[in-house]
Amino acid sequence: MAPGHLIVLLACFLLGSSATDCMRKNWPSEASRSLSHQSTSAESEKTFLQSSRKGHLLSDERLRAAEFKNMDLDHPDHRGLQLHASKIHHIPDGCFHYHETDSRSHGFSHAVSLLEVSFGEADALLAFKEGIGNYSEGALDDWTPGKRSDYCSWTGVTCNRQLHVTALNLSSLDLTGSLGSSLCNLTFLEELHLDQNFLQGEIPPELGRLSRLRILKLEDNWLQGSIPKELGNLTSLQILNLGSQGSRFNGTIPEELGQLSELQFLNLGSVYNWDPENPIDVSFSNELRGTIPRSLGNCTKLWYLDFLSNKHLTGVIPEEVGKLIHLEYLSFELNNFTGAIPDQLGNLTRCKYLNFGSNALQGHLPVGLANLSRLNVLDVTLNFFTGNFFSSTSWSELSGLYASGNSFTGPFPELVLFSRNLVTLDLSRNNFSGNLPTDLGRLSSAKSIFMDRNMFGGELPRSLTNISLLTGLNLGGNKFTGPLDALSNSTFLESLILQSEYFLQNKFTGRLSDAMVRSWSNMRFLQLNDNALIGKIPKTLGNMTQLLFLFLHGNKFDGGIPEELGDLKKLLLVWLNDNKLTGEIPASLGNLQNVQQMNLGDNNLTLTTTWFLGLHRNHLTGEIPPDLGNLRSLAFLYLFNNNLTGNIPVTLHNCSGLQIIRLSHNSLRGPLTNINFSALEHLSVWSASGNKFSGLFPVEIWKCSFLDWLDLSNNHLLGVMPKFVGLNIWSRLRVLSLGSNYFSGSIPSLIWKLPALQVLDLSSNAFTGELPQNLSGLISYKIPLEVNRMSWITIPNMNRDVIISLRKGKPTLEYVYLFKALALLDISSNQLTGELPTDLGTLKYLFMDDNDFKGSIPPELEEIADLLGLDLSRNQLSGPIPVSLSKLRLSYLNLSLNQLSGPIPVANSFNTRYSESFLPGNPKLCGDSIYKPCESFAFIDDGELDPSPVTQRTQSWSLYFHGISVTDFAIGASIGFSTVIGLVTLIPSLRNRFLFQNIEPSTMLSLTMVSLVPT
Repeated sequence: MAPGHLIVLLACFLLGSSATDCMRKNWPSEASRSLSHQSTSAESEKTFLQSSRKGHLLSDERLRAAEFKNMDLDHPDHRGLQLHASKIHHIPDGCFHYHETDSRSHGFSHAVSLLEVSFGEADALLAFKEGIGNYSEGALDDWTPGKRSDYCSWTGVTCNRQLHVTALNLSSLDLTGSLGSSLCNLTFLEELHLDQNFLQGEIPPELGRLSRLRILKLEDNWLQGSIPKELGNLTSLQILNLGSQGSRFNGTIPEELGQLSELQFLNLGSVYNWDPENPIDVSFSNELRGTIPRSLGNCTKLWYLDFLSNKHLTGVIPEEVGKLIHLEYLSFELNNFTGAIPDQLGNLTRCKYLNFGSNALQGHLPVGLANLSRLNVLDVTLNFFTGNFFSSTSWSELSGLYASGNSFTGPFPELVLFSRNLVTLDLSRNNFSGNLPTDLGRLSSAKSIFMDRNMFGGELPRSLTNISLLTGLNLGGNKFTGPLDALSNSTFLESLILQSEYFLQNKFTGRLSDAMVRSWSNMRFLQLNDNALIGKIPKTLGNMTQLLFLFLHGNKFDGGIPEELGDLKKLLLVWLNDNKLTGEIPASLGNLQNVQQMNLGDNNLTLTTTWFLGLHRNHLTGEIPPDLGNLRSLAFLYLFNNNLTGNIPVTLHNCSGLQIIRLSHNSLRGPLTNINFSALEHLSVWSASGNKFSGLFPVEIWKCSFLDWLDLSNNHLLGVMPKFVGLNIWSRLRVLSLGSNYFSGSIPSLIWKLPALQVLDLSSNAFTGELPQNLSGLISYKIPLEVNRMSWITIPNMNRDVIISLRKGKPTLEYVYLFKALALLDISSNQLTGELPTDLGTLKYLFMDDNDFKGSIPPELEEIADLLGLDLSRNQLSGPIPVSLSKLRLSYLNLSLNQLSGPIPVANSFNTRYSESFLPGNPKLCGDSIYKPCESFAFIDDGELDPSPVTQRTQSWSLYFHGISVTDFAIGASIGFSTVIGLVTLIPSLRNRFLFQNIEPSTMLSLTMVSLVPT
């Protein structure tokens, strides 16, 4: 298109836009004049009706105002409400409003006006219903045009004597759709209850016209957007509840809300919440942003103010909040407020619930908080408060004090002991130190005391026996010592946690007496691990029939495991490992049908005749009993690191639910072909390395289609590996370790096509033959390491113990491979021949040493970017070391005992290689790393030495690209570019041709590039 055409089109566009704008400016005035002419008589009659009823209206309004003042704002309608789950979107309607004028009318006009006004409000309600999609069965069925004259009797509608709608209560009717704007026509509306529904869309700003509105409850919907600033016009508003809308209600809090001088209740957080012992679900709160407007300090009648769990409210807490002296409930919890708590909040002497939890507040707590004598709950959890935690003798009504997750220091705040009504005390995860007060028992009403992860020390005060109602005590991760006798009277205890954590070591001593444990009959969580408790495990543990977790590991308990432990039918976790327990495992443990984890390792237990999850790392001797097969529900069997002998009992196949079997590092023997693996259909891990199993490969194991891990290494298995049946059987296999056996023959070809394989160890056997040049069938080897790293087999609590150890290179070098991020191929110490494969995908460790490979090292190895270990030693490799290998960040490299020749690359990681990576062997290599300089030798293409002297290559700054130097390229490019620019600039006809004709961009680019080609 020519430039002139573009100019004409642009001018037409501008003229059209201007004309359209003029039409838009003139049309509204004409339309409004027409509408005004049509509605004059109706408005006049409506105004006459209101004037004639003026006295009655004033009287009625005064009466309703007086009734509201006596209302209990703690009515159940204002309390915690259930959350809902599904929402439907509808488009809001338009809003119309009346203009009142002074006029007179006769009686007939008066009646007509009354009907028009009444039907107008009915129409507004019907318009609102049109925006509603669904509702509870029958809820709005009576809202129909046919019953238009009966709108005051419709569901949820309340009218005054003048037939004006004054209240609309549609709470909990499962309404879907949107609010719409038609409700703004209900100009006499005083109460609007639409809470606990599924309404979507934004809050209509037109609601700001309802000047008589006193109650606006929209909480627990799915509204979105911002709070309209027009709500600041509702100067009669006393209750505004916008809580629990969800993440899409994410605007800011408008300054205009500070104009609501009559406001008593403002909820911008979650659903109405007052009871601290029944915390609400904050997963469906709002996500308002920005700061709290200081203008809210003008709402001096507020008694409830909630910003709970908006998460994105920031900035400091305004000191103007201190003006709200009628506040009883104030919550800033779960936001991102910063700075210090204003001293002015000490003026809130009526406050009962004060929550600063889960913010980024800092500094010291203001001393003025000690004036809040009516305080029932104080929560400063998870902030950055420092200094001593002060308390007050005036907090006599305090029932909950939460201060965990800060940096408070100093001794226990003893003034807390004056709070005789305290039910919950949480001082955990701070830096408190010193001993607990001897009169701690003054907190006789306490049910929960949490002081874990501090630096408290000393013995437990004897006065703890006075706290007889105690249900939860957590003192873990401190420096306590001494016996537990002070807990002998805690008959209501459900949770007792006294364990050590990390560097914070409790060292409770003494014994668990039968009498003490008998009194803990309600116990559900007992964690006494990693202390210095001694003696026998009490038989009265069997009385804890509600017990779920039992952690006694890491103590000095001796003797046997009591039979009574089998009576704990609800037990889920039991850890008794790392003690001095002896004797047999009681048969009664077979009654624990719900146990998910049982750890009895690292004791002195002898062989058992029953089932058991964790007998590893003991000194068990003898054979595995055939009775093991009676445990039909057994899922995990850990017998590794013992001294077990004999064959695996054939009854094992009766345990059809077995998923993990770990028998490594024993002295088990015999063939594996006798095991009926087809019955173990859920088997995912079979680890039997480090035993004396013999015979052929167990072909039956092919039928275990869920197998993830197969480790038969370090045994006496022999023979030719059978052909794999098919990929669909072992499609999940990630680890295949057959190293250090006596297998012979060729490697089955299907091994190279196992799609999920991450670790393949065939080392130290007698495999023969050649490898395929393309191993791309190993799909997991082709996955980038950052993806491969994200998948591993999940083994409950035992991942860190499932390992394969392979020693490579020096005797001291050991690689330990876990399930995470594995990519290993080890075929070392066999009799394999041929050339090295060129396509190996993504690996971390590649060990192909001690074979009979020939040919050169493939340069393609540089593509294995994450390779950490490479061993190609003890082969017949020849030729130069590819320079591309220097790009790899190898932590281990061994190319010794080959026939390599030429210079050793000196770039990147090769610059710091020691001679052990290349020597002995390789007599034709040279380089600084083997102290054999290359200056006096030249090399022909195949790496052989050339006896002719090396000609020193002249140093030059010129680089070469396909035979063309950078200097020549630069000169040619400059001349070509200057020529084109000169022609286009100086010759008008040529400039017009190139710049104003329809030349395709690709053509122009081609012309330019042609001119840059050097000659």
